[in-house]
Amino acid sequence: IRADVLGDLSAYADYGNSHNYFAFGEVPSGRIKDDHLPLNSKITPGKPMMSSEGGYYMGEGDGYKGTWEDGLSAPFSEDVHGRYMLRYVLEQYRLGYKRSFIYELLDIDEAQWGLFRADGTPRPAAYGLRSTLKLLGEGNWDNTAKRWIVPSVTPGSLNYSLSGAPTSVHSLLLQKSNGKFYLVLWNEVKNWDSVRGKSVFPANVPATLKINQEVHQLRTFLPLTSGTRATATVSSTTLTLSIPD
Repeated sequence: IRADVLGDLSAYADYGNSHNYFAFGEVPSGRIKDDHLPLNSKITPGKPMMSSEGGYYMGEGDGYKGTWEDGLSAPFSEDVHGRYMLRYVLEQYRLGYKRSFIYELLDIDEAQWGLFRADGTPRPAAYGLRSTLKLLGEGNWDNTAKRWIVPSVTPGSLNYSLSGAPTSVHSLLLQKSNGKFYLVLWNEVKNWDSVRGKSVFPANVPATLKINQEVHQLRTFLPLTSGTRATATVSSTTLTLSIPD
């Protein structure tokens, strides 16, 4: 209703914007698709999207349990936070967000939102995001110009098929300037039982990846658990996968 009252502000905006927080352990893609993007289509239709704030809450050091009515997400474990934050940035990019700003880098009080704990130690989310950025990124920061310098890319195409995976498996196909393709796969399933207050870790789902063109080498990575170390290397056009959450 408020979006209808506000009306179309696209003439005054360069980007649409949303603060993407999530209640009761819900998966990132659901609220973004069902709530944030439809609202912004009314307020800034046709404009690219950014998320200037967003993340998941893990409770407070004094045991306080926030609720959605408080404006907070239901708290859950660091292991679930690691899975959700990695999927949070991937889902937003997949759904068209140009930039995503995470709340927050470091815990500054009893509220636990950070990629890093208040004592500076990294949570699983920090490890997973760092590894993913190291695998997928190739830009360099220019401290004089205060901007990222990225090589130009002439996009190619990859003829592939993924069979056997359920519809909950989401994907991003990316390519670097050296021509290498990176196919990012994740199972977008719920990892938190908000009724029982317990983590849920569904089994990995099997799938078969087939590349229908010449292949030099295929490598697999699990950035959340294995960093930038390849977990498998093959010289085949077919690869049996076990896709995690």
